[in-house]
Amino acid sequence: MVFMLNNTTNHRDIHWGWSADGRNWSYDQQPLIRHGDVGAVNVGGPHLLHRDNSTFVVYNKGSGGDIMITEVGNDFSKRNHLGVFYNSRSAAPENGRAAAPAFGTAGGVPYMIYEAGERLAGAIAVARG
Repeated sequence: MVFMLNNTTNHRDIHWGWSADGRNWSYDQQPLIRHGDVGAVNVGGPHLLHRDNSTFVVYNKGSGGDIMITEVGNDFSKRNHLGVFYNSRSAAPENGRAAAPAFGTAGGVPYMIYEAGERLAGAIAVARG
């Protein structure tokens, strides 16, 4: 499980936890993705992806903007920050903000579902691969 954590530094980072049974959890005390490592004040809205025999975290910077991607590897030991995964557009519906990506596949076609537009006043958008 990946999640955003806001600690005493008042910066949001992405952390992770694991469980063999879905009831008892362990959590890494160190961030999986540090905001400063990707040039951001905050990071959040993480989602795990598994592609090409590796694991990635896709997330947004700040309260939204572009969606970023970091390869963490199947054992979560890598920190290969790959940069922008999805460049939010300045026009509607995004108006410069894309956040909280989630992914799925239907009929062999990949989809990204995400928040588009102003925080707390945006819309749910769908991008088709």
